[in-house]
Amino acid sequence: MLVDLEGHGREEVVGGADLSRSVGWFTMLAPVRLDVGGVDPVAVRAGGPAVDALVRRIRDLVRALPDGGIGYGLLRHLNPETAARLTGPDVAHPQVLFNYLGRFDGSELGGDWAPAPEVDVFGGGADPGMPLSRPIELNAVTVDGAGGPELRATWSWPEGVLTEPDVRDLADRWRAMVEGLVRRAA
Repeated sequence: MLVDLEGHGREEVVGGADLSRSVGWFTMLAPVRLDVGGVDPVAVRAGGPAVDALVRRIRDLVRALPDGGIGYGLLRHLNPETAARLTGPDVAHPQVLFNYLGRFDGSELGGDWAPAPEVDVFGGGADPGMPLSRPIELNAVTVDGAGGPELRATWSWPEGVLTEPDVRDLADRWRAMVEGLVRRAA
């Protein structure tokens, strides 16, 4: 599965660069081909040893991205020698965007850019009139609250491409896999 991973783009690419006085996001995107072949989804949902193999495989794929993938945008948009190879008609384009926003203390919610606690995370927060660049966009955040950490995910999709039942089915299956990861960690 080819997935666009979105990151905050504040990785230190230039040694000694002080970004502490900068404002805003330096968002970066990098396509990653996630190979989950041979992994038994039933065993992952059950929280068995298959989780270890899956986590190891995905971790290694993501870690293999040079500088976390931050250079992909430079190669695609600013380098004429590589741009054509990364944007041509024969190039596969990710159909899913995944963005993990990080971990927040529950008291940070409702701040300038933290997710509001009252937002319905299933399709919530997206302006229906705003076009999406992919059929599925998944934004996730971990919120530390009184009951412990809570993973919140917002699924967005363009109407007419996918239906809510289709996306809900995918989200339910994703949640079952995440619950298997949690069971294995526990």
